[in-house]
Amino acid sequence: LKKVKATSNITFVQDTVVGISETEDLVAVKAVNNTYTGKYIFNSLFDYKMATQQTKYPVLQQHFIGWVIKVNKPIFNTKEVTYMDFSIPQKGNTRFMYVLPYSNDTALIEYTLF
Repeated sequence: LKKVKATSNITFVQDTVVGISETEDLVAVKAVNNTYTGKYIFNSLFDYKMATQQTKYPVLQQHFIGWVIKVNKPIFNTKEVTYMDFSIPQKGNTRFMYVLPYSNDTALIEYTLF
C-alpha cells in the first residue's frame, strides 16, 4: 500500500460507491463525495442481485480456510506444491486442498469449497 500511495500516477481514494454506469465510451463511478470517470473499470464489488439475475455465467460461491502448520520433521519440499487436490470427499460439492510449503517443516494447508 505504501508503494501505491507513493506512485505519482495512482490516486488512492476512499469513498462509498453508490452506483456505476457505462456508455460506449465512458464508465462512471458515482460515489458519495464525487463521480469518477474513465475508459475502464475493474469492479470487485459483489452485487447479489446482478449475480443471481444473470444467466450467462454460473454463480459460484467460494469458501476457503487455511492453516499454517509447523511439524517436527522435515516433510515438505519447498520445490513442490500441491494444487487443487480433489482426492478428498466431495460430498456433493466441489472441494479441494492446497499444500504450499514455506520451508521443509512449515506449510500453508488450505481447504477450498465451491
